Amino acid sequence: MPANSFVIPMLTISNGQAQLPPKPGPPSPAEFAAAPKVVKAWIQRGARRLYLVDADGGDTNHGVIAKATSAAHGHALVDFEAGAQSLADVEAALKTGCHHTVVDATVPWLADAVAEHGKRIAVKVGVHESALSTHATARDGSDLWSLLERLEGLGVNEYVVLNTDRHGRWRHKSLKLLAAVCESVRPPVISFGGVTTLEDLHQLVPLSPTGLVGCAVSDGLDSGAFTFSEAIAAIEPRFDPYEWAVPDPNDPQIGDS
Repeated sequence: MPANSFVIPMLTISNGQAQLPPKPGPPSPAEFAAAPKVVKAWIQRGARRLYLVDADGGDTNHGVIAKATSAAHGHALVDFEAGAQSLADVEAALKTGCHHTVVDATVPWLADAVAEHGKRIAVKVGVHESALSTHATARDGSDLWSLLERLEGLGVNEYVVLNTDRHGRWRHKSLKLLAAVCESVRPPVISFGGVTTLEDLHQLVPLSPTGLVGCAVSDGLDSGAFTFSEAIAAIEPRFDPYEWAVPDPNDPQIGDS
């Protein structure tokens, strides 16, 4: 699992602009710039995957998204959530050159989208405890596992899983639910949001062997709570000083009386 692709900066695009990575040092007001410039800034920090969210809807930002995707080409994969409401919206989003366009699990035309565009469709599933959350916001009580079984039958290529619990963080029950989702589906899974601290991020790492390939992160990075390099360091294997290891023959304490 490459650490710099597991941590996926989430960039909200509005009026063609996005928030630049916070500068190191004391907290300062957020700065915004054209989306291609922001994409390049994250790539310079080592990001190898980005998650772009169009906050304005429609196709008003598609031109700038295409430029942002072009700026990332050869350096980072781009997933694009455009709030698609139809197959035409999906096709328009894919024309930006994104790696995946993200489609809500509950849209009635999902099967057609997957059949037509296959590997370029990622499906977003909102969860609350053990129930599906329609459109990743409203809790409708539908059975999550029945939905996942149907999606598996469609041949979905990737899942984006959003926790719609009150605080949205991956803790306790919600973390176990995410683990169960990863274990029950064949394609890779990305968790969406819910990371405000490095510890939140570190708790997701053990799920990588079961299919969690990344976490789209906004709050912690946007607020300056931690930097991208700190996030990468947080998910590297931790050294346990109490774990047994072969003695080092150069250790001067070995053989001392």
